[in-house]
Amino acid sequence: MKSFFSLLGREFRLFWSNKVLRLLFIGAPLLYAVLLGYVYQKGKVTDLPIVVVDEDHSSTSNRLIQMFQDNEILNVAAVKPNDNNLTKEAIDLDAACIVMIPKGFEKDVLTRQSPEILTIVNTGNVLTANYASGAIQLVLGTLKAGTQMETLRKQGTPEAMVASLYEPFKTTFIKKYNRSTNYMYFLWPGVLATVLQQVLLLALALSFASEYEQSTFAELTRKTNIFSMIAVKVIPYL
Repeated sequence: MKSFFSLLGREFRLFWSNKVLRLLFIGAPLLYAVLLGYVYQKGKVTDLPIVVVDEDHSSTSNRLIQMFQDNEILNVAAVKPNDNNLTKEAIDLDAACIVMIPKGFEKDVLTRQSPEILTIVNTGNVLTANYASGAIQLVLGTLKAGTQMETLRKQGTPEAMVASLYEPFKTTFIKKYNRSTNYMYFLWPGVLATVLQQVLLLALALSFASEYEQSTFAELTRKTNIFSMIAVKVIPYL
């Protein structure tokens, strides 16, 4: 047993005496921590640029655009009166989505003609596409319910009945354990642990290589059996 612990200490000394391994062991996780923290410093998806094509220019379309802007996830990067050079501008702005409000939108809403709002989603980045499309659907759903409720009020429907029709039950969401929905809480430790694991695997490979170069495996086999030797070489890097 003394021989085993002596060889184990020898392995730790071999690791620490290698300047390259020391530098990688300390420097690689620190470098990745700084780079990852800089790139993902916000920790959550916000202000995704979208382009709105407003062909209606009405109070309803203006209200919809304002609702998009008020959403934390979305940022209205441009409002265009038509679809001229739309693709080029969307690429230049790196827009996650394009929302097209058709001409006569407000009139068709008021006359119950069921106008259609077209949303073009840039799925080049699935993460931002899902966030942006989800936020747009939420805003459109809110406007749709609000418009229907306002129509009922104008028809003289009692307020209590309006509320019961469009809000038959209340919902409450309580965020626990990660209230800010910050993905850095699990992304950072996971990536750093992976980097450290790769450094240790490299150290293990270099340790075996140095034993071969210095022809010291024979010394190890004289002091212990093959299974203990493998354990001595592997345990420090677990």
